[in-house]
Amino acid sequence: MSNELKPFSVKYKKNRTVLKDVLPLEKPFCISIEPSNLCNFKCVMCHHSSENYKKKAGPLLNMSNLCFNKIVEDLKQWGNSKLKVIKLYSMGEPLLNKNICKMVKKLKEENLSEVIEITTNGSLLNKQMSEELIQYGLDYLRISIYSVIKEKNEHITGSNITPSTIRHNVCELKQIRDKLKSVKPFIQAKIIDTYNDEENKIFIENYQDIVDEVFIDKPMNSNFGEDVLKNLYGENSLEVNKNIHELYYYKRYKACRYPFDHLTVKSNGDVVVCCADWLRATKIGNVMENTLEEIWNGKKLYEFRKMQLENKRYLNKSCKNCEIPLRDQPEDDLTGVSINKFK
Repeated sequence: MSNELKPFSVKYKKNRTVLKDVLPLEKPFCISIEPSNLCNFKCVMCHHSSENYKKKAGPLLNMSNLCFNKIVEDLKQWGNSKLKVIKLYSMGEPLLNKNICKMVKKLKEENLSEVIEITTNGSLLNKQMSEELIQYGLDYLRISIYSVIKEKNEHITGSNITPSTIRHNVCELKQIRDKLKSVKPFIQAKIIDTYNDEENKIFIENYQDIVDEVFIDKPMNSNFGEDVLKNLYGENSLEVNKNIHELYYYKRYKACRYPFDHLTVKSNGDVVVCCADWLRATKIGNVMENTLEEIWNGKKLYEFRKMQLENKRYLNKSCKNCEIPLRDQPEDDLTGVSINKFK
């Protein structure tokens, strides 16, 4: 594997910048572009399985070419430095957008970021798509596996797509990549920790020979009015939740780093602070109305940053119960940063 492609599990953990030392940033480190907020899975621990998502997350659609091209033009005109990463995913299944490969191609041609990555459930990955993603130079492809047990996968995803189908798609991608003698994309298969040693072992055995990295991820309790851990783990959810919180670096309200180094553009062009904000309560603009640079330097984001630095994120309905800041690395700590830096 090429030296420039670190394993996905460590690429955001090594050689990290101490964020408070480089603020304010001319542009974010990372921009997430949401190709689609639709999904062909309705996972029990995801917003897509909730009636609230259908009512409040709309409009539900694939990103238009017009919107995507506007994002690209904004990035081309915004300073000389490249982004560290562009993520082509947010709340939906990105491969539902038929233009996903062309998006990768255009971003690569314009050389707007150091790497481009996609996270997908892998169910729609086919031979043609695999060939194009490799040909166009996608850097990272992360496959989210929900279970390697057929019946359990049906229950979790609300679909009849089998684990063997997904494994076949991933295996075919790796075979095509090897045939083309390419090192990209780096392929990671990840699963949310089952807290079952035998099931985790089966997952690892199924994927360790056909991907570059297997990874067992920790669940996040994203509150949308239901106990999503209970949906996933049943009566074991309380113990799981306890184990998760023992992993956190911090156990108190603290400023989230996202307003200071990230932006997310939703499928309809809305710009939000957080890639997990399906409610759009962190909305700070729309890319069809203002440039990304104007939004990044605008009053709405300034006020949002001020709220975070004053430890008042509980005032925002998407932020108040969010666990993301609790998982930050020590280099992300913004304690003591003054809002005056951003005036």
